[in-house]
Order: sequence, then structure tokens, then C-alpha cells
Amino acid sequence: MPKQAREKVDVTSSLKNILDNYPAGSATLREILQNTDDAGAKKQGFILDTRTFASASLVGSELHVCQGPAIIATNDGYFKPENWEWITTILNSSKTQDENSTGKYGLGFRSCYHITDNPHILSGDKLLILDPHARVEQYEGGVELDTRRVANEAGEIEREVYKDHFATFSAVLKPEHDVYPGTAIRLSLRLPDFESKLKSTSTDVADARKMFQDFIAKELLEAMLFLKNITEIKLSKIDSDSNETVLATATIDNADASAVRRRGERTKQDGISPHPSPSPCKRGLPSLSRGAE
Repeated sequence: MPKQAREKVDVTSSLKNILDNYPAGSATLREILQNTDDAGAKKQGFILDTRTFASASLVGSELHVCQGPAIIATNDGYFKPENWEWITTILNSSKTQDENSTGKYGLGFRSCYHITDNPHILSGDKLLILDPHARVEQYEGGVELDTRRVANEAGEIEREVYKDHFATFSAVLKPEHDVYPGTAIRLSLRLPDFESKLKSTSTDVADARKMFQDFIAKELLEAMLFLKNITEIKLSKIDSDSNETVLATATIDNADASAVRRRGERTKQDGISPHPSPSPCKRGLPSLSRGAE
């Protein structure tokens, strides 16, 4: 009887090759920001959460390395079914494929592996934990958990049985939320003594803090000028006592750009050539307020 045979993909090698083509540091925040904007969300947050959480109630003890400090990227949009498909599909490193992935959490999203080995994506009623090293044998490659307090086929209420995974999102996921009203991507910082096939260097809280500082100083205001949909970006940090401090908030008035787009749509419907697409300056000038460093 013929036996099935197929080529296999080494996930960690593929991801490592992708990382070689993407800069580290604050550029990772920029890639996430672009994904958020392309998806049509209006608000973006970046939180440096320095807390460490319990690790007794996890789908696998191997994931205890995800319970420490992390960067959490939040926005006010929900993942659609195609977003879940794109985020679990690794494209190769061709430029064409990356351009086709704009707004689809494609190659650019993979730059988050500069920071973490296990991205956690929370949106709506689902928490997805990616595990490219396949360390959790029972759930090779990753696992999905239900945020709702309903029993699964095995009779488990996953929100309670695996509560320590959800606890790491306590900065944004409140006890009364059965469904998370948005999207949050949590990137636990890669520990210094953690052997990774993706990257040999670790990322500590000081590195993450510098990433935030560089983004605020060099990229935040300029990014606001060229985004299509986002009108607010906020960066904050949470200390070990759960106190949150806002580091910077940038806002922009999108009314001018919206009016130009609507006028263009009306003239096109009337058979008249619409005005050119609004330039970045049509969004107005962004404003920046800075908090404590």
C-alpha cells in the first residue's frame, strides 16, 4: 500500500530567516502599528508590563517562560477569520509576498520574534498562543483557548482551568469580559537563560524601555502623519505593583481626511473625476503629550 510522503517545513528556521530581513528595536512597534492601521482600527496602545505572573495553571509547564514581563500591543479592532488564518501562515521572505500581506499580519508581524518566542494573540472570544519550537508536545505549534466561561467538549471551562494564561492580559482583559472588546498581542520578553532557535540574544525590561523611548522620540509623531485610520497612539508602563504610568500619547484629527474621502466618493458616483487622494497633511498636525519616563 502506498505511504503518504510530504515535504516538511522547519518553522523556527523559516522565522529566523524572516528576522534577518527585519530590523529589531522600535521597528517592531512600527510593524505592529502598520498592521493595526491597515486593519482599520482607530486606537493603538503599547504597554510595557513589568509584572511576573503565576504559572501553575497553564496548558503546559513549558510555557512558564511566558509569564514574565512583556510588551502588549492593543487596538480597538477585532480579528476576522481571515486574520486568524494569516497569522498562522508563514510566508517566505520574498518582497512580493510581504506586499500582498499588508494589513494581513504577514511577514511584518513576524518581526515580533525579535522580542519573544511565543506571541499571544487575544481577540474576541479567542486566545491564540503560538509555539514555533513545539515545546508543548500535546499542542505542537500552538494552542487556542476560549475566553468565554463555557465548557468545552471535555467539560473544561478554559478561562478557569488555564487562568494563568489569561492573567497575563489583566492590564486589558477585565473579569467581566467574556469576550475581549478588541485585539491585544502580548510579547513576553525572551529570558536571558532561555535557549531559542530564533535568536540568541535576550530582551530585558531595560531593552524594552529603550525601545519605547526611541519610538516616542524618533517615530511617533511622524508615524501619525502617514497612517490612514489611527487617530490615537498611547504608550504606557505598568510597574511590579500594578501601577500604570502613561509615557506618551499622540493624537490627530482625522476629520479633514475623512471629508476629502467622502467628497471624492460622491464626485465619483456623479461621474466627475474625484480629487486626488488626501496627502498626509490632510490629517492635520498630530499633538503629543508626554508623561514620566
